Amino acid sequence: MRGMKGTLLLLALAIALGVWILLFERGPAPEGKALWSVDPNKIERIELHNLKERKRITLQRVGKDSWRIVSPVNAPANNDTVKFMLDRLKRVKVELTLKEDALKRREFGFREPQGAVEIQLRGGKKYKLVLAKKTPDALYAYAYREDKRKPVVVDSMLLDDALKGLDEIREKRMMKFDREKVERLVLRHPDETIVCERSGDEWQIVKPLRTNADSSSINTALDKLSTIEASKFVDDKPTKETLKKYGLEKPSFIAEVWLKGRKQPLKLHVGGKSAEDSTKVYARSSSGRSVFLVDESSLNDVRKRFNDLRSKRLLAFDTSEIDRLKLVHSGKEIELERRKSGDREDWEMIKPVKMRADNATVTNLLWDVHDLEAKSFVNQPKELSEYGLDKPHAIIELHDRKQKRTMRLLIGKADGGKVFAKAADQETVCEVPSDILEKVCKDVDELRNLEIVRLERDDVERLAIEWLEDGKRKQVFVERRGNSWEVTKPKRANADSTAMSNILWTIEQVRADKYVGTTGEVEKYGFDKPQLVATAWLKRGKEIKLTIGAHDETKSNVYLKSSQVDGVYLKSDYILDDLKRYARQLVK
Repeated sequence: MRGMKGTLLLLALAIALGVWILLFERGPAPEGKALWSVDPNKIERIELHNLKERKRITLQRVGKDSWRIVSPVNAPANNDTVKFMLDRLKRVKVELTLKEDALKRREFGFREPQGAVEIQLRGGKKYKLVLAKKTPDALYAYAYREDKRKPVVVDSMLLDDALKGLDEIREKRMMKFDREKVERLVLRHPDETIVCERSGDEWQIVKPLRTNADSSSINTALDKLSTIEASKFVDDKPTKETLKKYGLEKPSFIAEVWLKGRKQPLKLHVGGKSAEDSTKVYARSSSGRSVFLVDESSLNDVRKRFNDLRSKRLLAFDTSEIDRLKLVHSGKEIELERRKSGDREDWEMIKPVKMRADNATVTNLLWDVHDLEAKSFVNQPKELSEYGLDKPHAIIELHDRKQKRTMRLLIGKADGGKVFAKAADQETVCEVPSDILEKVCKDVDELRNLEIVRLERDDVERLAIEWLEDGKRKQVFVERRGNSWEVTKPKRANADSTAMSNILWTIEQVRADKYVGTTGEVEKYGFDKPQLVATAWLKRGKEIKLTIGAHDETKSNVYLKSSQVDGVYLKSDYILDDLKRYARQLVK
């Protein structure tokens, strides 16, 4: 008996396969044959019929590339999913034409079709495809166009489309938006409301009080909000009672995203935890009435408090965009400007004296202000005199050329020794690290240029180095010969290319460690009997001279002066040792 059943089963499979092979012996339909071919941009409405379960989903175009589910619920559709469907529906290709009697034969399933897809074009014209079932290999499906009733074989994915469930089509991202178009973010907690507003590329908190925001934290919150997905749709027609059950009658948290040009915000309401899964919470968005579940962990970067979002930095700016700087301290006022110098930008001191400022020192000062962070906040400060801010120890004023705004930072020292600071346009007073005063209270001499020699090595045509060796004065002269160098004194010879390269590398940009003073006392600094003099003659006859005088009292630094700048400077004596060593290599 068991053997008879097996034989009958194999016979049934063989008959089905035989029918399939017999039908497909005709080969595919002629290229270009289709049940219909339409412009997908003219499809205005799609109806998906699950005939097995007697369900219907209706989609309506609401924009050029936007679709909405209008039945059985009113909710946004996933536009990518709809786009793939449109790609299949724009031209329904006939893979094979069947005989008319296939409509009556049980093996094709036309007596009880599983699904149907209907499209409506702009202007009202409709097409409807009835789909019976899939072929034995599941790659194709038996179908017919309703107004033609001619049995054909089509792509099985059309049947998959017809049988899609509601959750497969609806948009699971509940707050889709472009972060760059957000102008305001409002986070509402039962006991606190935080309002953040965009200011150029940065963010400001304007409520509960005005202060700089941590732009990175706000951008992260917006990124999370724009990608939050419903893990499950719970209730598409909630009532007042069910909203109470979900904790959404009085939400525990509300996020509002205000977009440029929009009069109403996008909203996300968060309720209580799910009784079935404690890792998920109930939520609702302004895109529809439905209640859905989201992973609570996806809200970690969104449900922030005021202190989470406020910036600990007192001023927010791009150091490369600051073009004017003013320092006021100890009765002094120093002003600097960033100016174009050839293909680079240099800082110039314009007050109290005009001279080149040291780029590195000014840049470091800007970064010290940029990176200054509060140790603690005083949200409701008393009289400014309690923080030493009525008569600030230092005032720093910065102008941002890109944002076209001026920022002022006040720094004071209280009686107890603590240092406080405040941005002039904000209410909050902050305690800051005490070393900030030492970092920003620079004098003129500390800001002056320490780059005492600057030249382009390719412009050097001749070079001379004179130095003291065991009490005797030695010298070497070299001249450029095309791409190589020749020693001309003390005797002619090819110059060692490595030694020459090292000399040029050493003198092309000499930066001192410290400014000492004017060059009045020549003997004091050893310039009457220098330890080394390097002279470079450049193209167009320009001459640059670097003079290295005596060691200072530490015996580890030497005094320098340059023909390019005024004054006496100190630098580690490695520059003397290096230049002597390279010069010796040239005269070997």
